[in-house]
Amino acid sequence: MSEKDFPDDLFDKALDALDETGEEPIKTEGIKAVPELLQRGYYDKAVDIMIKIIEDSDPYSINDKIAVTDIAHQVAQEDANIIRRLLPYLYVIYNKTEAYLTRASPDPVLIMNTANVLTLAKSVLYDEVASLKQKIIDVANQISKEYKTVNIPLGDVATRVGLSLVVVLLLVDEMLLNKEVRGHYDSVGDILTLESDKARCYNCGAEFSKDVEKCPSCSTEFPKCVICRLIIRTIPVSCPKCNNSAHREHMLEWLKMSHDKKKDKGMCPICQNYLGPEDLK
Repeated sequence: MSEKDFPDDLFDKALDALDETGEEPIKTEGIKAVPELLQRGYYDKAVDIMIKIIEDSDPYSINDKIAVTDIAHQVAQEDANIIRRLLPYLYVIYNKTEAYLTRASPDPVLIMNTANVLTLAKSVLYDEVASLKQKIIDVANQISKEYKTVNIPLGDVATRVGLSLVVVLLLVDEMLLNKEVRGHYDSVGDILTLESDKARCYNCGAEFSKDVEKCPSCSTEFPKCVICRLIIRTIPVSCPKCNNSAHREHMLEWLKMSHDKKKDKGMCPICQNYLGPEDLK
């Protein structure tokens, strides 16, 4: 039975009991608590504190973060599985992602120590990252089915998986880069938009391969967006003057960017005709 199987307040009650027996109580906060917790076998509690120190920029100092990596290195020499949950957070520091850099400037000693820990715990790290990636994919698909949407809030994914959003962002970025998941990331709202291997005709509803430019069922031709140059898989919008087509969201954004205050309209990216959203066909 592991610590996580116990009631939430049992750990605190156990500490109170130690006070009554005359033993020195275990510290439960800050870096100084970690060695004793590890020594007494409270691994989950110790790792929780280590993650908190790594994640929070305040009140913990950079020295506390470095101390975490020192302790992690010692533990990894014996059994890296003990700090398995900590490794993805160190992985974020090592990769120096934008999300991490906005929280705290990386210290060179911290980066070096982190690299040493991850090298020592390489096999456990790879297993943990692979496991977390699969959990992220599973949860994203679950949310997609529950809410019938392809736009997945990564904050919700992080909550369900039990990870920091910073870690989820890094792993999702890797998965998109390596084609482990199809889609794209929008930093506004931290949204992952999932893409299917199949496309569906907006005219007749037939399903087909995404590289098809003409519906094999109803012969509807799918134009390319004049803005992003990709094939339009949803109902397109067109300029009434030149008839060039675009994704609706792309055209609306273009009109907003090219908006003329005097005319209160934007310009078509091709023919430069002034038009507003209501003019699109």
